[in-house]
Amino acid sequence: MKRTINALLAAAAVSVALTGCMGGAMVQRDLIAETNRIALVSVVLPRVADTARESNRTALQAVVERALVRAQADLKTVRTWTVLDPAAYKGEPAVMSLARVSDEELSALYPSSEERKAARGLIEQETAQWKRSFIGAKGLPVIPRSALAPHKGDTTAPATIPLVMQKQAATLCSALNVDAVAFVHVLASITHPRPKTFLVSGNRTDGAIHAAPTMVIVDKTGRIIVDLGWPSLDAGARSRDLLPLYEGSGQDAVKQENIDLGDPRNKIARAFSSLIDETTTDMIERLKKAAAR
Repeated sequence: MKRTINALLAAAAVSVALTGCMGGAMVQRDLIAETNRIALVSVVLPRVADTARESNRTALQAVVERALVRAQADLKTVRTWTVLDPAAYKGEPAVMSLARVSDEELSALYPSSEERKAARGLIEQETAQWKRSFIGAKGLPVIPRSALAPHKGDTTAPATIPLVMQKQAATLCSALNVDAVAFVHVLASITHPRPKTFLVSGNRTDGAIHAAPTMVIVDKTGRIIVDLGWPSLDAGARSRDLLPLYEGSGQDAVKQENIDLGDPRNKIARAFSSLIDETTTDMIERLKKAAAR
């Protein structure tokens, strides 16, 4: 089992080594130039607030749908791409079956039934975690960036998943009659950035939202032709501050369980929408520059 995993990791390393790195974005410019039709098949956002609370679930779902609309529209500006309308394939079995690993796929990677059983257990555990950790656009599968291009140093996810997912993405290209499929992962966090100052209004304490989307594009041969990497949510990243994010007054209110995104004045929803618009534009501009070099 260990020998097989090491071989898979080595194959993944070769795949990365063959990809050019341009300003932090890893692209295959010659392969991008060969794409004409593209489909956006997954947009995910971490559950940065307790989604058992209806106001949070509704607000975060709206953020994901906004990111889908903006990414779809902005992709058309990268080059003369035909970007399919996701409404045409939302909920389709070929799309929703992404990350459901078949026996045939496992048999091709693992020679023994014991290895296949162990691998399936790890994969099912990982994909179940995606659904617990992320919200996805309606009618599309929940596929975080780690499913295709693991973050550097991440050794928690099974090494099999990126290889299988890239093959599945190639199969989906054929099913949708496109040259490539795109996956968007919106990083996000909610914080209170001032440890000694707490602004309270209407029994709500202020906080800030941070967001930065990234994208992976896989072509019809199963090759990653774009990986925009793992963006930072540090102090230099775009954010929206002084929002009534926490229920309660003052320092004691600044807790994860007190986050309520459904404020009566709708300030949080408007701030999230404008932040998604700006950061999606930033992401597409990065892609344009990397693809043009």
